[in-house]
Amino acid sequence: MNLQLYMRLLFLALLAFSFSPAQAYGVLTHQAVVDAAWETNLKPLLLKRYPKAT
Repeated sequence: MNLQLYMRLLFLALLAFSFSPAQAYGVLTHQAVVDAAWETNLKPLLLKRYPKAT
């Protein structure tokens, strides 16, 4: 293999590993937003739509 191919593979590997923390942060951020809006916004809407739900 030549140097150019190694450089491309290295670039792709670094690119692939750089996205992992961003996805985890996105999930945690989504969870925090839902938790913050649960009592004031989401729960009343769900209880209005499904009044007999437990």
